[in-house]
Amino acid sequence: PYSDRGLPLSGEVRPFSKQALFMLIICESLERLLKIILELFSLLYGFPASQ
Repeated sequence: PYSDRGLPLSGEVRPFSKQALFMLIICESLERLLKIILELFSLLYGFPASQ
């Protein structure tokens, strides 16, 4: 009964697997971007990036 919402029934993950993969890729790239930006800020202003 959950297949209308995109939730997997018994083991079928096909309908939204592409979307989930896309979201994962976007989240990973965003995390990398945030880390790079934080490192740049720490270099520019002297903040310790590890905090």
